[in-house]
Amino acid sequence: MKVSVVIPTHNRSKLVVRAIDSVLRQTYQNFEVIIVSDGSTDDTEFVLKEISEKDARVRFISYQNAKGGNYARNIGIREATGDFVAFLDDDDEWMPEKLELQLNEFKKNEALGLVYTGVEIVYDDKNIKYYSTPRKIGDLSKDILIRNYIGTTSSVVIKKNLFSKIGLFDENLKALQDYDVWIRACQITKVGAVSKPLVIYHNFTSVKQISDDLQKYVDAIKYIRKKYEKYYNDLDHMSLIK
Repeated sequence: MKVSVVIPTHNRSKLVVRAIDSVLRQTYQNFEVIIVSDGSTDDTEFVLKEISEKDARVRFISYQNAKGGNYARNIGIREATGDFVAFLDDDDEWMPEKLELQLNEFKKNEALGLVYTGVEIVYDDKNIKYYSTPRKIGDLSKDILIRNYIGTTSSVVIKKNLFSKIGLFDENLKALQDYDVWIRACQITKVGAVSKPLVIYHNFTSVKQISDDLQKYVDAIKYIRKKYEKYYNDLDHMSLIK
């Protein structure tokens, strides 16, 4: 079982090296790493070329004029040759057992199309960290409409063939891009989880960032609610019946 690890990046040459290293240290080694440089103007291309020359499993794609994380992830998915796709943001990192433990879940239950993990969430500028533990598994087709129980893309491994059924990341969304994909995936597949925190999710929060993110979040919620209006109407109807 081969895993294609897709890492979108933009002007974070030092951070992306840390992310790549966390993949190369995995206890499960049957993978390829596809780094997509989304219009980077720093030394990212030089750094990635150096890494790819040392390890044939690592390759990178770069283009000018940044088009956003969704566009970059979609390129990575299209280029993926693995049976599974895993995502890692350029400022996050994985624990060594991540892929091994997730693939074990797929082996135990063929009905699973997606497996996520616990996450260690770190606010680097505040010296604060806490843990997010998976709360839902199985049929999340209704639960996922209420809340993003799956969380960050960096924790997910998903069967590659699902994308031919659910489509790719919605490039119109400025926030909640991952949530949008999970909603579609949960309508057609069961979800598994590994409770251990196998991802270190790094945050850096400024006042401006909070303000900008809040408006993007509000706009994204409205967009998703409209996009999946049928699912939400069915959910509201079921609630009334109960």
